[in-house]
Amino acid sequence: MDFERELARCVSLDALRAIRAMPRERGENLPCRPGTDRALSNGPTPWPQYILIVERDGRLRLLLAEEFALEGYTVMAVSGPVEALAAVAQKLPDLVVLDIQPHDSEGNVLMTHLLTLDSRLPIIVYTGHEQFLDAYRAWGAHACVLKSSDLSELKGVVREALDAAAGAAVPVG
Repeated sequence: MDFERELARCVSLDALRAIRAMPRERGENLPCRPGTDRALSNGPTPWPQYILIVERDGRLRLLLAEEFALEGYTVMAVSGPVEALAAVAQKLPDLVVLDIQPHDSEGNVLMTHLLTLDSRLPIIVYTGHEQFLDAYRAWGAHACVLKSSDLSELKGVVREALDAAAGAAVPVG
């Protein structure tokens, strides 16, 4: 089944927009680590920022989830675009770390749908393909980071993107 049809079957763009329009209840109904009843979060922050990680490689997905949880973020880690949309339908993330491969139409469609849902949503493309970094930026990624065994660059880019997004938020009232 192709991703476009699966996307339409799972959740409509109108439904995602309706979710986006709902007030965000931070710290409530946090996504849970599979097989547990607790969210991947570390620290007593009253409103942990929620990161969605979309990574095909299971070991890397787990490593990223654990590393960002240790940084104090609430993390949901999924293996692909369909699971990502299901996670977004439950709770809109503050940031997405997205693994995209060259010629990955599903990843590109996912990024397009996420940006259609919220054009201010920071999406960090995390890829092992240096030759495509400029193309990912042109498609709307907030930043692109080349995969490395040293996660300090990715962590820094995520922190900067979340800080920038928080600074751009307009207070209500």
